[in-house]
Amino acid sequence: ERVFSWDGTQIPASSTLHQNAPNPFGPLTTITYEISNTTSVVLSIFNMSGVLVRTLVDDVQAPGSYTGAWNGRDNRGRSSPSGVYAYRLTTSDGRITRKMVLTR
Repeated sequence: ERVFSWDGTQIPASSTLHQNAPNPFGPLTTITYEISNTTSVVLSIFNMSGVLVRTLVDDVQAPGSYTGAWNGRDNRGRSSPSGVYAYRLTTSDGRITRKMVLTR
């Protein structure tokens, strides 16, 4: 659902995290999300042990749709092994988590 602002632009009614595409992926996947208000946004990748692998976004963003990409590398630039990973969107609306599969 979307609402319209005074200038006619569409603003998401709530924050949404979409399934990454492609999934499974290797070597690159795209993560699309929407936020409903200006807020601090963190988009992070975790391994299944809950260890942070990569932070894709850590910024304040205005309402709208955004896309992030993950190339299967950690915060130090090292290749992550094949496996299941979680990606999490954290905003003032809360947290949303989904799973994805990296294949090498």
